[in-house]
Amino acid sequence: MRKTIAAVILVAITALSLFTLTSCKGNAEGFVFGTYYSYDYEGYLSRSEIGKIEAVAADIDAALSVSYENSLVYALNASGAGGKITLNAYAEEVYLLSSEIYAACDGAFDPASFPLTELWKFSPDTFIGAAESVPSEEEIAAALALSDFSFFTYDAAEHTLTKSADGAKIDFGAVAKGYAADKVFEALIACDVKNAVVDIGGTIRSSDEIELYVADPRNRDYAARVMLDGKAVSTSGDYQRCYFIDGVRYHHIMDKTGHPAGLGDPNAPISVTVVGYSAAVCDALSTAVMVLGYEASVPLVTGYGCSALIITETGYYTIGEEVFEILTERQKLN
Repeated sequence: MRKTIAAVILVAITALSLFTLTSCKGNAEGFVFGTYYSYDYEGYLSRSEIGKIEAVAADIDAALSVSYENSLVYALNASGAGGKITLNAYAEEVYLLSSEIYAACDGAFDPASFPLTELWKFSPDTFIGAAESVPSEEEIAAALALSDFSFFTYDAAEHTLTKSADGAKIDFGAVAKGYAADKVFEALIACDVKNAVVDIGGTIRSSDEIELYVADPRNRDYAARVMLDGKAVSTSGDYQRCYFIDGVRYHHIMDKTGHPAGLGDPNAPISVTVVGYSAAVCDALSTAVMVLGYEASVPLVTGYGCSALIITETGYYTIGEEVFEILTERQKLN
């Protein structure tokens, strides 16, 4: 069955309801990680199965949220040097995948950059879509010194994560939605449903054939169309969490200098869509590519068996075998 999905990030969900549907063609919606999510399927789900699927998303959110005061990540961030948490199965898998991708992209995807996210007022508790000023270079340097993944030590035998520096904080937000999409998808498939499509805040995992429209990062048109068949997809961009000061756009994806990635560079990515078989990997890679740019991203994206569409102010690049149909007048740069 072919479906068409139009997107703001990738998909915009505008309604919120509880998990109450049990039918041959079902769908349900909810709210996790500060965003809406939904899933569609063909088949029958008992109320017990729906409850288990709902619990998957809720439990991942409860473990990884930087805002929920009872979450594991919140507890670690609130602690001082020596603070330790015992990771549950979800948190441990996310940590291990994050560590792997962090190493593979030389820190372009960095879960420990949360002090910078807070400083620039892009955290869930500080972002309001506007700011009166940008941080000083001294403030950036201080936050950058705390944004070091090596401040977090993993003990595989004890399943613990320990923090070694006061003020260091971790945030798995750039992989958590994708990870949750994968886990909800797996829970659906385990219930023997067909044509399952899971969308968490625009990160999608599907067993179905989907006609997907990618939003243009600079206007309300669609930039591209891609046909997916049994894959996952995620988009990152400079247009989602951003604000303007004196006509300059500042966004939430930080580079290694502690500034928004690509600031002032017309050839830098402004939107990255990654297609692959793991929503978690696509989620993390879309962030990494925003920082790395096209050339350095080619071995990273292809090494994970993924494809990517990179949109810049001046044109677009593609990586991998996926076919992206460009719908706006943009020059192909590779």
